[in-house]
Amino acid sequence: MTATRRPNAARRAPARMLVVYHRASTFGGSFNSVVDVLRRVDRSRFQPIGALPSPGSCEAALKLVGVPSLTAPEQAGNRSLQYLASVIAWFVRLRTHRIDILYVADYVTWRSSALAAARLAGVPTVVHVRSPLPVAPIDPELLKADVIVGNSTASIGALKSARPPGSLRVIYNFVDLEKFASGRDVRETFFQARPLVVGFVGVFRPEKGIEYFLEMAAKLRTSRPDVRFLAVGGESSGHDVGWFPKMKAYAGRLGLTDAIVFTGVREDVPDLMKSIDVLVVPSLNEGFGRVILEANSAGIPVVGANAAGIPEVIESGVTGFLVPPRDAAALHDVVLRVLDDPAWRRRVADTAPARTRSRFDPDVQMAELSNAWEAAIATKRGA
Repeated sequence: MTATRRPNAARRAPARMLVVYHRASTFGGSFNSVVDVLRRVDRSRFQPIGALPSPGSCEAALKLVGVPSLTAPEQAGNRSLQYLASVIAWFVRLRTHRIDILYVADYVTWRSSALAAARLAGVPTVVHVRSPLPVAPIDPELLKADVIVGNSTASIGALKSARPPGSLRVIYNFVDLEKFASGRDVRETFFQARPLVVGFVGVFRPEKGIEYFLEMAAKLRTSRPDVRFLAVGGESSGHDVGWFPKMKAYAGRLGLTDAIVFTGVREDVPDLMKSIDVLVVPSLNEGFGRVILEANSAGIPVVGANAAGIPEVIESGVTGFLVPPRDAAALHDVVLRVLDDPAWRRRVADTAPARTRSRFDPDVQMAELSNAWEAAIATKRGA
């Protein structure tokens, strides 16, 4: 797909785009997806500038993809003097930096002071929703955004009746397909005798359903004691701090200590994906499930919960299988079936990478997102 160009684009300077992200330091799929977008921005059309609450690892990550950052903390709306002061600060910031469009790259802040200021300043806004919104209440400031993008239909389903046609767009996440296809199997660094490995990859938070992965693993130890388990990821940088040690302790109580490795945060995820024979995604409220693309790009099948946006990514029976959420027994049965069918796993290895590129081509998704930014700008120009 070729992105639509602005009229007179050759004579117009790139639009200055302030990219709002709500954390100074974090890791994981959501932030990685934001970085992937900024890495691919057409700099002849958009000039991105990061807006982060304070210096930290996010600032360094944006710098690596050529995006400068400024310190600009958001304030949730609560009718306070602090909120009013934050709106004024954002208004001044937008004017001072001559911002043409505000892009909230991962919506989390209720009645964001940044969105309120952009509305008052007449700056167009695009909000990217990366996890399913509750049906009610709906953030009134979010509803006033010019364009709302969801990383799945599930993420923005609650907005369908509250927004005009055309202002809601589903644009799927994407990953560096080649990077995950070229990973190498390093399971021998964790286990002896190169066993079959079932894995979880993600941030340790309650909504990830990690306890169901561990309960499945405990059941699988009885039916397939030769199988080993990798739990890849680390502690949440948000309000759920403590889930990593809690899940590690739970694994001990389930008798998994000698069969599972908790790797913590890793930079070599493509290699770890290649070291897993089946990826389990037991999330309860996943907007998309970026790790599904990462695994399928590496030719690895995925068994995921039939919840939120996961069914939009897994092709059940083709690149993986869906099971009821919160059902460790169902996870066990399907994972065991996949482990016992090496011929099917080989078919996934042969076909899943190409299917992933066909369905979630980075160039196509990036062109759609660029068009969403253009559409928001056009609403303010009366085009």
